[in-house]
Amino acid sequence: MDRTEREITVLYFGAIRDASGIAEERLRTGAPTPRALYDEVCELRGIGVPADEVVAVINDTYCMWNVSLNDGDKVVFVPRDAVE
Repeated sequence: MDRTEREITVLYFGAIRDASGIAEERLRTGAPTPRALYDEVCELRGIGVPADEVVAVINDTYCMWNVSLNDGDKVVFVPRDAVE
């Protein structure tokens, strides 16, 4: 699995923002995918919203959990009920 370090801007919305206590942060991470990044920030910030209730957006485009992250990406985590 790719563990190359990359700098990612992460934005949190709704219940995810409430749980994390912040709206945005820049992280240096080895997470290769949005799912791995979400798991990492859940542990780091104490977020208890399950991944199956979250939608990931990379650089303003909805994405699957398994796409590759790149250095400089902007990743947004949004509760699924906020986009339905």
